[in-house]
Amino acid sequence: MQEFKFLEEEHWYGGYVNDGIEQPYTSNSDCKVDLSFNDGSNQMVDFFISNKGRLLYKQNNELEFIVEFSNGTILASDSAELLANTNEQTLATAYALAKEKCFSKQDIKLAKEFFETPIYNSWIELTFNQNQKDIIRYAKDNIKYSMPAGILMIDDGWSDYYGKWKFSVEKFPKPQEMINELNSLGYKIMLWICPFITADTFEYRELAKKDFLLKDSQGEIYISNWWNGHSAVLDLLNKDAKKWLETQLEALIEDLGVAGFKFDAGDIRYYPHSNTDEIQASIEQSNAWRDLCSEYSFNELRAATNAAGMNIMERLADKDHSWDNKGIASLIPNSITASMMGHTYSSPDMIGGGEYLHFYNVDSLDEEIFVRWAQIAAFMPVMQFSAAPYRVLSENNQARINKAINLRLELKDYIMEIVETSFKEKSPIVAPIEFYYPEIKEKLYDQFCFGKDLIIAPITTANTNKREVFLPRGKWENFNTKEIIDIEQGKFVASSDDLPIYKQIK
Repeated sequence: MQEFKFLEEEHWYGGYVNDGIEQPYTSNSDCKVDLSFNDGSNQMVDFFISNKGRLLYKQNNELEFIVEFSNGTILASDSAELLANTNEQTLATAYALAKEKCFSKQDIKLAKEFFETPIYNSWIELTFNQNQKDIIRYAKDNIKYSMPAGILMIDDGWSDYYGKWKFSVEKFPKPQEMINELNSLGYKIMLWICPFITADTFEYRELAKKDFLLKDSQGEIYISNWWNGHSAVLDLLNKDAKKWLETQLEALIEDLGVAGFKFDAGDIRYYPHSNTDEIQASIEQSNAWRDLCSEYSFNELRAATNAAGMNIMERLADKDHSWDNKGIASLIPNSITASMMGHTYSSPDMIGGGEYLHFYNVDSLDEEIFVRWAQIAAFMPVMQFSAAPYRVLSENNQARINKAINLRLELKDYIMEIVETSFKEKSPIVAPIEFYYPEIKEKLYDQFCFGKDLIIAPITTANTNKREVFLPRGKWENFNTKEIIDIEQGKFVASSDDLPIYKQIK
Protein backbone atom coordinates (compact mmCIF):
# COMPACT_ATOMS: atom_id res chain seq x y z
CA MET A 1 0.00 0.00 0.00
CA GLN A 2 1.05 3.59 -0.67
CA GLU A 3 0.54 6.38 1.83
CA PHE A 4 -0.47 9.96 1.04
CA LYS A 5 -1.25 12.83 3.39
CA PHE A 6 -4.29 15.06 3.26
CA LEU A 7 -3.55 18.67 2.42
CA GLU A 8 -4.97 21.34 4.68
CA GLU A 9 -8.80 21.47 4.40
CA GLU A 10 -8.71 18.89 1.58
CA HIS A 11 -11.64 16.62 0.77
CA TRP A 12 -12.37 14.02 -1.90
CA TYR A 13 -15.18 12.85 -4.18
CA GLY A 14 -15.33 9.57 -6.11
CA GLY A 15 -15.58 5.79 -5.88
CA TYR A 16 -19.22 4.78 -5.47
CA VAL A 17 -22.22 6.99 -6.25
CA ASN A 18 -24.15 5.26 -3.47
CA ASP A 19 -21.52 6.51 -1.01
CA GLY A 20 -22.20 10.11 -1.98
CA ILE A 21 -24.20 10.57 1.22
CA GLU A 22 -20.89 10.03 3.11
CA GLN A 23 -18.88 12.33 0.86
CA PRO A 24 -16.74 14.25 0.43
CA TYR A 25 -14.16 12.29 2.42
CA THR A 26 -12.21 14.52 4.80
CA SER A 27 -9.26 14.17 7.13
CA ASN A 28 -11.80 13.11 9.77
CA SER A 29 -13.17 10.27 7.67
CA ASP A 30 -12.45 6.69 8.62
CA CYS A 31 -13.48 4.35 5.83
CA LYS A 32 -12.18 1.72 3.44
CA VAL A 33 -13.37 1.84 -0.18
CA ASP A 34 -12.86 -1.37 -2.14
CA LEU A 35 -12.98 -0.56 -5.85
CA SER A 36 -11.67 -3.92 -7.04
CA PHE A 37 -15.06 -4.54 -8.64
CA ASN A 38 -18.48 -2.93 -8.41
CA ASP A 39 -20.50 -5.14 -6.08
CA GLY A 40 -23.18 -2.48 -5.63
CA SER A 41 -26.32 -1.45 -7.47
CA ASN A 42 -25.20 1.86 -8.96
CA GLN A 43 -22.21 3.48 -10.65
CA MET A 44 -18.56 3.10 -9.61
CA VAL A 45 -15.31 4.64 -10.84
CA ASP A 46 -11.78 3.84 -9.74
CA PHE A 47 -10.69 7.42 -9.09
CA PHE A 48 -11.14 10.29 -6.63
CA ILE A 49 -10.77 14.05 -7.10
CA SER A 50 -10.08 16.64 -4.42
CA ASN A 51 -10.80 20.31 -3.88
CA LYS A 52 -7.01 20.86 -3.86
CA GLY A 53 -6.57 19.98 -7.54
CA ARG A 54 -5.49 16.38 -6.96
CA LEU A 55 -6.50 13.16 -8.74
CA LEU A 56 -6.00 9.71 -7.24
CA TYR A 57 -6.66 6.99 -9.79
CA LYS A 58 -5.95 3.39 -10.76
CA GLN A 59 -3.29 3.36 -13.45
CA ASN A 60 -3.23 -0.31 -14.54
CA ASN A 61 -5.46 -3.35 -15.03
CA GLU A 62 -4.75 -5.08 -11.73
CA LEU A 63 -7.99 -6.26 -10.15
CA GLU A 64 -7.37 -5.08 -6.61
CA PHE A 65 -7.81 -1.38 -5.92
CA ILE A 66 -8.45 -0.28 -2.36
CA VAL A 67 -8.38 3.23 -0.93
CA GLU A 68 -8.60 3.99 2.79
CA PHE A 69 -9.27 7.42 4.26
CA SER A 70 -8.21 7.47 7.88
CA ASN A 71 -7.08 10.16 10.33
CA GLY A 72 -5.68 12.54 7.73
CA THR A 73 -3.96 9.78 5.76
CA ILE A 74 -4.85 8.08 2.48
CA LEU A 75 -3.72 4.50 1.99
CA ALA A 76 -4.03 3.22 -1.58
CA SER A 77 -3.11 0.07 -3.49
CA ASP A 78 0.19 0.03 -5.35
CA SER A 79 -1.74 0.45 -8.61
CA ALA A 80 -2.75 3.98 -7.54
CA GLU A 81 -1.20 7.12 -8.94
CA LEU A 82 -1.56 10.61 -7.48
CA LEU A 83 -1.50 13.60 -9.83
CA ALA A 84 -1.83 17.26 -8.95
CA ASN A 85 -2.40 20.55 -10.70
CA THR A 86 0.32 22.66 -9.13
CA ASN A 87 -0.84 25.93 -10.69
CA GLU A 88 -4.42 26.01 -9.43
CA GLN A 89 -5.58 23.84 -6.55
CA THR A 90 -9.34 23.59 -7.01
CA LEU A 91 -12.02 20.98 -7.51
CA ALA A 92 -12.45 22.17 -11.10
CA THR A 93 -8.79 21.57 -11.94
CA ALA A 94 -8.94 18.11 -10.35
CA TYR A 95 -12.03 17.39 -12.47
CA ALA A 96 -10.04 18.48 -15.55
CA LEU A 97 -7.30 16.01 -14.63
CA ALA A 98 -9.86 13.24 -14.28
CA LYS A 99 -11.38 14.18 -17.62
CA GLU A 100 -7.98 13.81 -19.24
CA LYS A 101 -6.97 10.56 -17.52
CA CYS A 102 -10.19 8.71 -16.64
CA PHE A 103 -13.08 9.87 -18.85
CA SER A 104 -14.21 8.11 -22.01
CA LYS A 105 -13.48 9.98 -25.24
CA GLN A 106 -16.84 8.89 -26.64
CA ASP A 107 -18.96 11.57 -28.31
CA ILE A 108 -22.16 12.48 -26.47
CA LYS A 109 -25.25 12.04 -28.63
CA LEU A 110 -27.97 11.58 -26.03
CA ALA A 111 -31.44 12.61 -27.13
CA LYS A 112 -32.25 16.16 -26.09
CA GLU A 113 -35.72 15.00 -25.06
CA PHE A 114 -34.15 13.72 -21.81
CA PHE A 115 -33.47 17.29 -20.76
CA GLU A 116 -36.24 19.33 -22.38
CA THR A 117 -39.25 17.82 -20.59
CA PRO A 118 -39.89 15.31 -17.79
CA ILE A 119 -39.63 11.64 -18.69
CA TYR A 120 -41.94 8.87 -17.54
CA ASN A 121 -41.56 5.23 -16.57
CA SER A 122 -44.52 2.85 -16.37
CA TRP A 123 -43.10 0.59 -13.64
CA ILE A 124 -44.71 1.88 -10.44
CA GLU A 125 -48.13 2.41 -11.99
CA LEU A 126 -48.32 -0.99 -13.68
CA THR A 127 -45.52 -3.12 -12.11
CA PHE A 128 -46.06 -6.69 -13.34
CA ASN A 129 -49.13 -5.82 -15.40
CA GLN A 130 -47.64 -3.81 -18.28
CA ASN A 131 -50.30 -3.72 -21.02
CA GLN A 132 -51.35 -1.64 -24.00
CA LYS A 133 -54.60 -0.26 -22.57
CA ASP A 134 -53.06 1.00 -19.34
CA ILE A 135 -49.93 2.38 -21.01
CA ILE A 136 -52.14 4.57 -23.21
CA ARG A 137 -54.23 5.58 -20.20
CA TYR A 138 -51.10 6.52 -18.23
CA ALA A 139 -49.80 8.60 -21.14
CA LYS A 140 -53.10 10.42 -21.62
CA ASP A 141 -53.59 11.02 -17.90
CA ASN A 142 -50.22 12.75 -17.69
CA ILE A 143 -51.34 15.23 -20.32
CA LYS A 144 -54.80 15.55 -18.73
CA TYR A 145 -53.13 16.72 -15.53
CA SER A 146 -50.97 19.27 -17.40
CA MET A 147 -47.79 17.21 -17.38
CA PRO A 148 -46.14 17.53 -20.81
CA ALA A 149 -45.48 14.51 -22.99
CA GLY A 150 -41.87 13.34 -23.19
CA ILE A 151 -39.95 10.10 -23.21
CA LEU A 152 -42.07 7.18 -21.95
CA MET A 153 -40.30 4.00 -20.82
CA ILE A 154 -42.38 0.82 -20.87
CA ASP A 155 -40.81 -1.25 -18.12
CA ASP A 156 -40.30 -4.97 -17.42
CA GLY A 157 -43.20 -7.13 -18.56
CA TRP A 158 -43.92 -5.91 -22.09
CA SER A 159 -42.54 -9.14 -23.61
CA ASP A 160 -43.53 -12.75 -22.86
CA TYR A 161 -40.17 -13.57 -21.25
CA TYR A 162 -36.52 -12.54 -21.19
CA GLY A 163 -34.68 -13.01 -24.46
CA LYS A 164 -37.79 -12.86 -26.64
CA TRP A 165 -37.72 -9.14 -27.25
CA LYS A 166 -41.08 -8.84 -28.97
CA PHE A 167 -44.28 -7.38 -27.60
CA SER A 168 -46.51 -9.92 -25.88
CA VAL A 169 -49.52 -10.41 -28.15
CA GLU A 170 -51.72 -11.04 -25.13
CA LYS A 171 -50.71 -7.82 -23.32
CA PHE A 172 -50.05 -5.65 -26.38
CA PRO A 173 -52.32 -6.87 -29.20
CA LYS A 174 -51.56 -3.92 -31.50
CA PRO A 175 -48.15 -2.49 -30.54
CA GLN A 176 -47.73 -0.54 -33.78
CA GLU A 177 -51.03 1.26 -33.27
CA MET A 178 -50.10 1.98 -29.64
CA ILE A 179 -46.73 3.45 -30.54
CA ASN A 180 -48.24 5.52 -33.34
CA GLU A 181 -50.84 6.91 -30.93
CA LEU A 182 -48.25 7.65 -28.26
CA ASN A 183 -46.02 9.35 -30.82
CA SER A 184 -48.95 11.49 -31.94
CA LEU A 185 -49.39 12.60 -28.32
CA GLY A 186 -45.77 13.70 -28.23
CA TYR A 187 -44.13 10.70 -26.56
CA LYS A 188 -40.94 8.88 -27.56
CA ILE A 189 -41.04 5.21 -26.51
CA MET A 190 -38.26 3.30 -24.78
CA LEU A 191 -38.43 -0.34 -23.72
CA TRP A 192 -36.91 -2.13 -20.74
CA ILE A 193 -34.40 -4.90 -21.55
CA CYS A 194 -31.90 -7.05 -19.65
CA PRO A 195 -29.03 -9.41 -20.55
CA PHE A 196 -30.90 -12.46 -19.21
CA ILE A 197 -32.48 -15.35 -21.08
CA THR A 198 -35.39 -17.23 -19.53
CA ALA A 199 -34.43 -20.90 -19.23
CA ASP A 200 -36.40 -23.69 -20.89
CA THR A 201 -37.58 -21.51 -23.77
CA PHE A 202 -37.05 -21.72 -27.51
CA GLU A 203 -34.54 -18.85 -27.35
CA TYR A 204 -32.61 -20.51 -24.52
CA ARG A 205 -32.24 -23.79 -26.43
CA GLU A 206 -31.23 -22.04 -29.65
CA LEU A 207 -28.68 -19.85 -27.91
CA ALA A 208 -27.27 -22.82 -25.99
CA LYS A 209 -26.73 -24.71 -29.28
CA LYS A 210 -24.88 -21.72 -30.71
CA ASP A 211 -22.77 -21.33 -27.56
CA PHE A 212 -24.12 -17.80 -27.03
CA LEU A 213 -24.76 -18.21 -23.29
CA LEU A 214 -22.35 -17.32 -20.52
CA LYS A 215 -20.62 -20.24 -18.79
CA ASP A 216 -19.10 -20.56 -15.34
CA SER A 217 -15.53 -21.63 -14.56
CA GLN A 218 -16.61 -25.28 -14.80
CA GLY A 219 -17.81 -24.85 -18.38
CA GLU A 220 -21.50 -25.11 -17.48
CA ILE A 221 -24.17 -22.65 -18.61
CA TYR A 222 -24.37 -20.10 -15.82
CA ILE A 223 -27.76 -19.56 -14.23
CA SER A 224 -27.98 -16.20 -12.51
CA ASN A 225 -30.05 -15.71 -9.36
CA TRP A 226 -31.29 -12.15 -9.80
CA TRP A 227 -34.26 -10.20 -8.46
CA ASN A 228 -36.74 -11.78 -10.87
CA GLY A 229 -35.67 -15.39 -10.44
CA HIS A 230 -33.18 -17.61 -12.23
CA SER A 231 -32.05 -17.00 -15.81
CA ALA A 232 -29.22 -17.71 -18.20
CA VAL A 233 -27.07 -14.77 -19.36
CA LEU A 234 -26.24 -13.72 -22.91
CA ASP A 235 -22.49 -13.76 -23.57
CA LEU A 236 -21.97 -10.25 -24.90
CA LEU A 237 -18.24 -10.82 -25.44
CA ASN A 238 -19.26 -13.20 -28.22
CA LYS A 239 -19.73 -10.86 -31.19
CA ASP A 240 -22.33 -13.15 -32.76
CA ALA A 241 -24.35 -13.26 -29.54
CA LYS A 242 -24.20 -9.48 -29.36
CA LYS A 243 -25.34 -9.28 -32.97
CA TRP A 244 -28.26 -11.61 -32.15
CA LEU A 245 -29.50 -9.13 -29.54
CA GLU A 246 -28.81 -6.06 -31.67
CA THR A 247 -30.88 -7.54 -34.50
CA GLN A 248 -33.91 -7.77 -32.22
CA LEU A 249 -33.43 -4.25 -30.93
CA GLU A 250 -33.00 -2.80 -34.41
CA ALA A 251 -36.22 -4.52 -35.53
CA LEU A 252 -38.10 -2.78 -32.70
CA ILE A 253 -36.66 0.56 -33.80
CA GLU A 254 -37.07 0.16 -37.54
CA ASP A 255 -40.35 -1.79 -37.68
CA LEU A 256 -42.28 -0.27 -34.78
CA GLY A 257 -40.69 3.12 -34.19
CA VAL A 258 -39.29 2.41 -30.73
CA ALA A 259 -36.77 5.14 -29.85
CA GLY A 260 -34.41 3.23 -27.52
CA PHE A 261 -33.98 1.09 -24.44
CA LYS A 262 -33.58 1.03 -20.68
CA PHE A 263 -30.63 -1.31 -20.10
CA ASP A 264 -31.26 -2.88 -16.70
CA ALA A 265 -29.64 -5.61 -14.61
CA GLY A 266 -26.06 -5.38 -15.83
CA ASP A 267 -24.79 -5.52 -12.24
CA ILE A 268 -21.56 -7.51 -11.84
CA ARG A 269 -23.06 -9.36 -8.87
CA TYR A 270 -25.47 -11.13 -11.25
CA TYR A 271 -22.59 -12.61 -13.24
CA PRO A 272 -20.25 -15.40 -12.01
CA HIS A 273 -18.00 -14.06 -9.26
CA SER A 274 -16.84 -16.97 -7.11
CA ASN A 275 -13.14 -16.49 -7.91
CA THR A 276 -10.73 -13.93 -9.36
CA ASP A 277 -10.93 -15.21 -12.94
CA GLU A 278 -14.73 -15.17 -12.88
CA ILE A 279 -14.79 -11.65 -11.41
CA GLN A 280 -12.46 -10.35 -14.12
CA ALA A 281 -14.58 -11.96 -16.85
CA SER A 282 -17.77 -10.60 -15.26
CA ILE A 283 -16.38 -7.07 -15.21
CA GLU A 284 -15.82 -7.42 -18.95
CA GLN A 285 -19.38 -8.72 -19.44
CA SER A 286 -20.89 -5.89 -17.43
CA ASN A 287 -18.78 -3.39 -19.37
CA ALA A 288 -20.01 -4.90 -22.63
CA TRP A 289 -23.60 -4.24 -21.48
CA ARG A 290 -22.57 -0.68 -20.60
CA ASP A 291 -20.92 -0.19 -24.00
CA LEU A 292 -23.94 -1.53 -25.88
CA CYS A 293 -26.16 0.88 -23.97
CA SER A 294 -23.94 3.81 -24.94
CA GLU A 295 -24.47 3.14 -28.64
CA TYR A 296 -28.05 4.43 -28.46
CA SER A 297 -29.15 8.04 -28.13
CA PHE A 298 -32.20 7.00 -26.11
CA ASN A 299 -30.85 4.89 -23.25
CA GLU A 300 -30.83 4.46 -19.49
CA LEU A 301 -28.38 2.53 -17.28
CA ARG A 302 -28.40 2.13 -13.51
CA ALA A 303 -25.32 -0.01 -12.74
CA ALA A 304 -21.95 0.59 -14.39
CA THR A 305 -18.20 0.63 -13.83
CA ASN A 306 -15.96 3.39 -15.17
CA ALA A 307 -18.59 5.01 -17.35
CA ALA A 308 -17.26 8.53 -16.75
CA GLY A 309 -17.81 10.72 -19.78
CA MET A 310 -19.84 8.12 -21.67
CA ASN A 311 -22.95 8.60 -23.77
CA ILE A 312 -25.26 7.26 -21.06
CA MET A 313 -28.26 8.57 -19.14
CA GLU A 314 -27.79 7.14 -15.67
CA ARG A 315 -30.24 6.84 -12.81
CA LEU A 316 -29.55 6.74 -9.11
CA ALA A 317 -30.36 3.33 -7.60
CA ASP A 318 -33.89 2.79 -6.28
CA LYS A 319 -34.57 4.93 -3.22
CA ASP A 320 -37.03 4.58 -0.35
CA HIS A 321 -40.01 6.86 0.04
CA SER A 322 -38.49 8.48 3.13
CA TRP A 323 -36.80 11.62 4.41
CA ASP A 324 -33.65 9.78 5.57
CA ASN A 325 -30.38 8.76 3.92
CA LYS A 326 -32.08 5.92 2.06
CA GLY A 327 -34.51 8.35 0.53
CA ILE A 328 -34.71 12.04 -0.26
CA ALA A 329 -31.73 13.06 1.91
CA SER A 330 -29.40 11.12 -0.40
CA LEU A 331 -30.48 12.71 -3.67
CA ILE A 332 -28.35 15.86 -3.68
CA PRO A 333 -25.11 14.41 -2.24
CA ASN A 334 -25.32 11.30 -4.43
CA SER A 335 -26.08 13.36 -7.53
CA ILE A 336 -23.20 15.73 -6.78
CA THR A 337 -20.86 12.77 -6.34
CA ALA A 338 -22.11 11.21 -9.59
CA SER A 339 -21.45 14.45 -11.41
CA MET A 340 -17.91 14.78 -10.02
CA MET A 341 -17.34 11.18 -11.15
CA GLY A 342 -18.20 12.09 -14.73
CA HIS A 343 -21.69 10.59 -14.59
CA THR A 344 -23.14 13.82 -15.84
CA TYR A 345 -26.50 12.91 -17.36
CA SER A 346 -28.28 11.52 -14.34
CA SER A 347 -31.73 11.20 -12.85
CA PRO A 348 -32.22 11.32 -9.04
CA ASP A 349 -34.29 8.13 -9.25
CA MET A 350 -38.02 8.12 -9.94
CA ILE A 351 -39.81 10.95 -8.17
CA GLY A 352 -41.11 9.86 -4.79
CA GLY A 353 -38.75 6.88 -4.70
CA GLY A 354 -38.15 3.93 -7.03
CA GLU A 355 -38.86 1.26 -4.39
CA TYR A 356 -42.30 0.47 -5.75
CA LEU A 357 -43.64 -1.40 -2.71
CA HIS A 358 -44.04 1.95 -0.93
CA PHE A 359 -46.76 2.87 -3.43
CA TYR A 360 -49.00 -0.12 -2.81
CA ASN A 361 -50.57 1.59 0.21
CA VAL A 362 -51.31 5.16 -0.85
CA ASP A 363 -52.57 6.07 2.62
CA SER A 364 -49.06 5.59 4.04
CA LEU A 365 -47.41 7.97 1.57
CA ASP A 366 -46.03 11.34 2.65
CA GLU A 367 -47.19 13.80 0.02
CA GLU A 368 -44.57 16.35 1.04
CA ILE A 369 -41.77 13.87 0.21
CA PHE A 370 -43.22 13.49 -3.28
CA VAL A 371 -43.45 17.25 -3.82
CA ARG A 372 -39.99 18.04 -2.47
CA TRP A 373 -38.52 15.19 -4.56
CA ALA A 374 -40.08 16.66 -7.69
CA GLN A 375 -38.66 20.07 -6.84
CA ILE A 376 -35.16 18.56 -6.55
CA ALA A 377 -35.56 16.60 -9.79
CA ALA A 378 -36.77 19.68 -11.66
CA PHE A 379 -33.18 20.97 -11.59
CA MET A 380 -31.27 17.76 -11.95
CA PRO A 381 -30.14 16.82 -15.47
CA VAL A 382 -33.12 14.45 -15.93
CA MET A 383 -36.53 14.69 -14.23
CA GLN A 384 -38.21 11.26 -14.12
CA PHE A 385 -41.72 10.30 -12.98
CA SER A 386 -43.07 6.80 -12.47
CA ALA A 387 -45.76 6.96 -9.79
CA ALA A 388 -48.47 9.24 -11.14
CA PRO A 389 -48.65 12.25 -8.81
CA TYR A 390 -52.32 12.84 -9.60
CA ARG A 391 -53.09 9.35 -8.24
CA VAL A 392 -51.30 9.77 -4.93
CA LEU A 393 -51.47 13.52 -4.21
CA SER A 394 -54.06 16.09 -3.30
CA GLU A 395 -55.13 18.63 -5.91
CA ASN A 396 -53.07 21.30 -4.16
CA ASN A 397 -49.91 19.18 -4.19
CA GLN A 398 -50.47 18.20 -7.81
CA ALA A 399 -50.45 21.93 -8.54
CA ARG A 400 -47.09 22.21 -6.77
CA ILE A 401 -45.74 19.40 -8.98
CA ASN A 402 -46.95 21.23 -12.08
CA LYS A 403 -45.31 24.41 -10.83
CA ALA A 404 -41.95 22.61 -10.52
CA ILE A 405 -42.33 21.26 -14.06
CA ASN A 406 -43.26 24.68 -15.41
CA LEU A 407 -40.27 26.24 -13.70
CA ARG A 408 -38.02 23.80 -15.54
CA LEU A 409 -39.80 24.59 -18.81
CA GLU A 410 -39.47 28.32 -18.16
CA LEU A 411 -35.70 27.92 -17.86
CA LYS A 412 -35.49 25.49 -20.78
CA ASP A 413 -33.19 27.70 -22.89
CA TYR A 414 -30.71 28.08 -20.04
CA ILE A 415 -30.88 24.35 -19.25
CA MET A 416 -30.29 23.34 -22.85
CA GLU A 417 -27.37 25.76 -23.14
CA ILE A 418 -25.71 24.06 -20.15
CA VAL A 419 -26.51 20.62 -21.57
CA GLU A 420 -25.15 21.40 -25.02
CA THR A 421 -21.96 22.84 -23.52
CA SER A 422 -21.61 19.66 -21.49
CA PHE A 423 -22.00 17.54 -24.62
CA LYS A 424 -19.08 19.37 -26.22
CA GLU A 425 -16.81 19.83 -23.20
CA LYS A 426 -17.91 17.01 -20.85
CA SER A 427 -18.41 19.63 -18.18
CA PRO A 428 -20.76 18.99 -15.25
CA ILE A 429 -24.39 20.07 -15.35
CA VAL A 430 -24.92 20.00 -11.59
CA ALA A 431 -21.98 20.59 -9.26
CA PRO A 432 -21.18 21.43 -5.66
CA ILE A 433 -20.99 25.18 -4.98
CA GLU A 434 -17.21 24.97 -4.51
CA PHE A 435 -16.74 23.78 -8.11
CA TYR A 436 -17.47 27.28 -9.42
CA TYR A 437 -16.76 29.23 -6.22
CA PRO A 438 -13.59 27.68 -4.72
CA GLU A 439 -13.18 30.58 -2.31
CA ILE A 440 -16.15 29.28 -0.32
CA LYS A 441 -15.10 27.12 2.62
CA GLU A 442 -18.59 26.31 3.89
CA LYS A 443 -19.68 22.66 3.71
CA LEU A 444 -22.66 22.93 1.37
CA TYR A 445 -23.96 19.52 0.41
CA ASP A 446 -27.71 20.16 0.44
CA GLN A 447 -27.65 22.84 -2.26
CA PHE A 448 -25.94 22.86 -5.65
CA CYS A 449 -25.15 24.73 -8.82
CA PHE A 450 -26.95 24.11 -12.12
CA GLY A 451 -24.32 25.60 -14.36
CA LYS A 452 -22.50 28.50 -12.75
CA ASP A 453 -25.35 31.00 -12.69
CA LEU A 454 -28.11 29.09 -10.89
CA ILE A 455 -27.96 27.95 -7.26
CA ILE A 456 -30.65 25.48 -6.27
CA ALA A 457 -31.47 25.12 -2.57
CA PRO A 458 -34.25 22.53 -2.15
CA ILE A 459 -35.94 21.82 1.15
CA THR A 460 -35.16 18.21 2.09
CA THR A 461 -36.35 17.94 5.69
CA ALA A 462 -39.83 17.19 7.00
CA ASN A 463 -42.30 19.59 8.57
CA THR A 464 -40.74 22.85 7.42
CA ASN A 465 -40.82 25.36 4.60
CA LYS A 466 -37.63 27.10 5.75
CA ARG A 467 -33.94 26.43 5.26
CA GLU A 468 -30.60 28.19 5.34
CA VAL A 469 -29.20 29.19 1.96
CA PHE A 470 -25.60 30.17 1.30
CA LEU A 471 -24.84 32.47 -1.62
CA PRO A 472 -21.44 33.59 -2.92
CA ARG A 473 -20.57 37.28 -3.02
CA GLY A 474 -22.54 39.26 -5.59
CA LYS A 475 -26.07 40.08 -6.72
CA TRP A 476 -28.61 37.27 -6.93
CA GLU A 477 -32.25 37.21 -7.99
CA ASN A 478 -34.73 35.00 -6.15
CA PHE A 479 -36.30 33.39 -9.19
CA ASN A 480 -39.67 32.90 -7.44
CA THR A 481 -40.14 36.29 -5.79
CA LYS A 482 -37.90 38.35 -8.13
CA GLU A 483 -36.29 39.87 -5.01
CA ILE A 484 -32.72 41.09 -5.59
CA ILE A 485 -30.21 39.97 -2.97
CA ASP A 486 -26.93 41.89 -2.79
CA ILE A 487 -24.76 39.81 -0.51
CA GLU A 488 -21.18 39.93 0.65
CA GLN A 489 -21.22 36.13 0.95
CA GLY A 490 -23.02 34.19 3.59
CA LYS A 491 -26.12 32.46 4.85
CA PHE A 492 -29.69 33.65 5.20
CA VAL A 493 -32.98 31.90 5.91
CA ALA A 494 -35.24 31.23 2.93
CA SER A 495 -38.91 30.37 3.29
CA SER A 496 -40.82 28.69 0.49
CA ASP A 497 -43.39 26.06 -0.35
CA ASP A 498 -41.73 26.04 -3.75
CA LEU A 499 -38.15 25.50 -4.85
CA PRO A 500 -35.65 28.18 -3.76
CA ILE A 501 -33.68 29.17 -6.89
CA TYR A 502 -31.19 32.01 -7.13
CA LYS A 503 -29.93 33.40 -10.41
CA GLN A 504 -26.69 35.36 -10.53
CA ILE A 505 -27.00 38.90 -11.88
CA LYS A 506 -23.94 39.88 -13.85
